[in-house]
Amino acid sequence: MTSCKEFKWFGSPDHYVQGKNILLNSADILKPYGSKFLLLADKDVYKAAGKKFQDYLTENGFTVAYTEFNGESSLEEIDRVTKIAKDKSSDVIIGLGGGKTLDTSKGVANALDISNIICPSAIEI
Repeated sequence: MTSCKEFKWFGSPDHYVQGKNILLNSADILKPYGSKFLLLADKDVYKAAGKKFQDYLTENGFTVAYTEFNGESSLEEIDRVTKIAKDKSSDVIIGLGGGKTLDTSKGVANALDISNIICPSAIEI
């Protein structure tokens, strides 16, 4: 049997993009991933940047549903958001916010085998 110590592991996103005002200039970047988005963010991040981002995406032809992140990344939260994404026929989940939100969006994407876009709230908006 082979030990994991014998391998070097490397993980990275398919794409990494950053830049000033990237959220409000991202339509062309996001188009290849899908068109029916579920936006996951807590209420403060949604108020600060999420609503404006949702409106921008809608104006650019995407269907965007918002669901509020409950504050804790857990199997229960992943299951709850997965159900919402499935009910909305989402083909992309966007996590907007901090680490727990982003971790939850990754879990949902994995559960549904859909694209996952993560947008850390530390970005400049």
